[in-house]
Amino acid sequence: MEFLSFREIRFADPVTALKLSVSHLFYGTAMGRLVFYSIKDKTESVPLEYLQELIRGISHSKDGEKLYISVGDIEGIIYDSRSLSPECTIQLIEQPESEEHKLACERSYTMLHENLNCILSIKLDDEKINNQEGEAKPVTIADFDTQIVDQKGKFEFNHNSVPFDFDGRKIIWMDYISTKNRKIYIYDILQDERSEVMDLKNSDGLVYHVKLFKNFMIYVRNSKEVVVINLETKDLTSLGKAQNQILALHVYDTAVTSYDKEVLEREGVVPSKVIEDEENKEGYATDNDDYRIATVDSKGNINLFVHEQGVNTKHIFDIKKSKDFPEDLLKKDFFSMGYPYLITAYYDQVAFTSDYGVLLFKLDNSILS
Repeated sequence: MEFLSFREIRFADPVTALKLSVSHLFYGTAMGRLVFYSIKDKTESVPLEYLQELIRGISHSKDGEKLYISVGDIEGIIYDSRSLSPECTIQLIEQPESEEHKLACERSYTMLHENLNCILSIKLDDEKINNQEGEAKPVTIADFDTQIVDQKGKFEFNHNSVPFDFDGRKIIWMDYISTKNRKIYIYDILQDERSEVMDLKNSDGLVYHVKLFKNFMIYVRNSKEVVVINLETKDLTSLGKAQNQILALHVYDTAVTSYDKEVLEREGVVPSKVIEDEENKEGYATDNDDYRIATVDSKGNINLFVHEQGVNTKHIFDIKKSKDFPEDLLKKDFFSMGYPYLITAYYDQVAFTSDYGVLLFKLDNSILS
């Protein structure tokens, strides 16, 4: 593994959104700072320094031509991937400074997938939400391309609900029913149906970093073990354990967008997998069961769990032993402030957040299929 870059962040302004393309690293922070870093040119641009709310998500369109930025629950910004110039801003809240919105903001949680911004509204104990026609609903989907906003759901999120992931069609979360009982649910926004995935007991241990990918649910059990459940067959597979506590997890495969295919071909590289228009970039509806799971643990090790052609393999990378790793970073403890850390991977690159900034690496070509 080769060290590519370290992007330092402002003090007490952790990274809250992270994204990679073949040519750029994109990240946003809690104070609304948006950064575009060119991997080839090693140059950084900062189109936004401060915003009213944190940058909650960064994603690409299926073809890679657009870059979507989710700003809390108030707006979305679309950038052109070729010029990195803003195309438009989609205002979701007319009066973000109003008391009504401030109350709503305190009980909302936002997740972004491609052009779809998903806002979950949590019902507090003193509220009465009956989910009747015309009443507030728990799920709001904003399409940044069409600028259509739709409310969905005939159920409730409350202070015992833990949102996990949104893959463009399904939302997955966990409800604490009691101290000894937890349930994991999936809500299909197209079918408008909620279904129970798992009924967890104490013997199931801690469950977190839950992700959806294709027809799989991936999660971390008891801090170190990576587990995959086939949502169709309900088969459960343990992929193995990290050496230390897993702080962040990302699921992907090695397919690239048609735009990134152009970028690679200009460099004389022909990618083996290209995302087709009818497929979902993050992998909801693809034609195979291949996936990769990248994790970073508390000691700075990157674990790569690979499932391809029915075979599971595991690779461990000590970042401090990577090629060209800077000496001034060797003694740093990257994970002491307790921030919510992120990791992302795309094609042959992986990046993760730390207390000091974002670290970017290139994976070995030998494990890139």
